[in-house]
Amino acid sequence: MQADDTCDQRKYGYFCKFRQTCGNSNQGSQNLDETTSGYILSGDNVELGEFPSLAQLHVNYKGHCSAVIVSDYHLLTASHCVFRGGALDPVVPEDIRIVVGQVKSFLYHEKDFSKEYYNQIQVAKVCAHPSGNDVVILTLKTPLTFDEYVQPACWPFESDKIITKGRASNCYQVGAGYRVRKGSSVRPLEVVQKLRVQEHENANNDNSRAFISLRNGTGPGAICRGDSGGPTLCPESNTGRWTVIGVASRGMLCTHDDPWYLSARLDSELARLTLDECAPGLGKLDVSQPFD
Repeated sequence: MQADDTCDQRKYGYFCKFRQTCGNSNQGSQNLDETTSGYILSGDNVELGEFPSLAQLHVNYKGHCSAVIVSDYHLLTASHCVFRGGALDPVVPEDIRIVVGQVKSFLYHEKDFSKEYYNQIQVAKVCAHPSGNDVVILTLKTPLTFDEYVQPACWPFESDKIITKGRASNCYQVGAGYRVRKGSSVRPLEVVQKLRVQEHENANNDNSRAFISLRNGTGPGAICRGDSGGPTLCPESNTGRWTVIGVASRGMLCTHDDPWYLSARLDSELARLTLDECAPGLGKLDVSQPFD
């Protein structure tokens, strides 16, 4: 497969290889007039194949976060999911396991996922954002095999064609974390869920942008523990391709009282890591020719 010749590989790195094939969904783009806004705490379940870029991440089979596929070799997640308290202290890549192609939450269906399943997908490298944003690239030892349930989200190649503000936003936060039931007890989700969101400008900063759920009759939604690292996905207005514009970072977790959260920004500084320290295999990638 050849990369898109119009994609600037020096700016977007290895992600250019998937410019023409990324962002697919078996469910298609959703019509806002027919969609009821749900929330990850107790809201809308994701259908199998609806967001095939979502992954679940586990550290030592205990710690849990969400992640997103952005190439056959790369995933994104929040840095606090894989760093033990300092930017220079990542977990050992061999201790990270990835679940893809599933809408069942690992936290709820743990017995369904054997260690043999994990061993099919292993992490080779962990690359932190050069400027310290709460996002990392995970490079896999071997490439993913794409099918209708496992697909990469698009990198934000054309951010001007993505609507994030107001009721026109068709962005979703997707995650496989926890939910709050009666009495505020925190329980794992049975199925991956989605939360329709819009940008909340008042809390933006250089490293992240804030989002808040779009309200309807059921009230607002929020993210919860385990949703960290999950993608903020928006369709390109001209193509409908699902594009990841950030990963869930921090905010008011597991509460409806003030349900905004921060999504760590993505930029070309991060993308360029796929040409060097987070390139597939060994050594640097040559940008003088399209990636095969």
